[in-house]
Amino acid sequence: MRLVRCAAIAVAALGCASANSVAPSQEAPATPVKPARKEWRVEAIVGEAGVATAPESVPEELRKLLANDGLRVIGPNGKTRGEVWWRAKVPLAAKSIGGGFTLGRLVPGSFLGVLRAPVGTSDYRGQAIEAGSYGLRYFHQPSDGNHLGTSDSPDFLVLTSLTEEKSPDAVTSKEALLALAVPVSPSDHALVLYATTASEPPPTDGAARVVRRGNFDEWALECAISGQVDGAPVDGAPVDGTLACETVRLAVVIEGHTAQ
Repeated sequence: MRLVRCAAIAVAALGCASANSVAPSQEAPATPVKPARKEWRVEAIVGEAGVATAPESVPEELRKLLANDGLRVIGPNGKTRGEVWWRAKVPLAAKSIGGGFTLGRLVPGSFLGVLRAPVGTSDYRGQAIEAGSYGLRYFHQPSDGNHLGTSDSPDFLVLTSLTEEKSPDAVTSKEALLALAVPVSPSDHALVLYATTASEPPPTDGAARVVRRGNFDEWALECAISGQVDGAPVDGAPVDGTLACETVRLAVVIEGHTAQ
């Protein structure tokens, strides 16, 4: 009898709970769980002491000029968005070049480093970049009607064919630059990445980082590269009042493109 009575009480309790519950159609919708915010990050590509980590496909004439360590940019989805090896000492002009350039001390046409691009990347014009390794040369965007309003300044990096690259010497003509660049481009226009000065203030530890450029839908790798005037004293003593050695902080847009 006691067992029967307990069962009856349990059934009654369930009935009350059912009567007081909200019908499924009247239930408040569950609050969606927001995914954890993921950030861009930069990792150092470090090998054994004194051993270069740049891709083997880089010609030796260029490879020997690169810093041993590189940088790997990883996107919010955890996938690599690009790897770069800068020249250990990029060429600097004796005097900053005028004309609206934000990186006026870099020598136009000079070889700055190597980029290894993964699948699914594109340049500042929205052109597809095939997975592989490329040379990076600094150049000034032509001041003609075809390029008006495409960027804040005329500073760009051109992706070049490592098969065509024979010398690290600066390329002094547009025709010579296109001869290095067009073979790896899907069009008759070179693959380009916008470059400018890095934002202020710099990180206290001096580390490379990825930042959003102001209100633009662009994300840029910011880092510091070492430069030196050709033939300048190793100790970096000033030449004609200008620093012969200087650290250049630059930002290279790796995602987003506003140029057309």
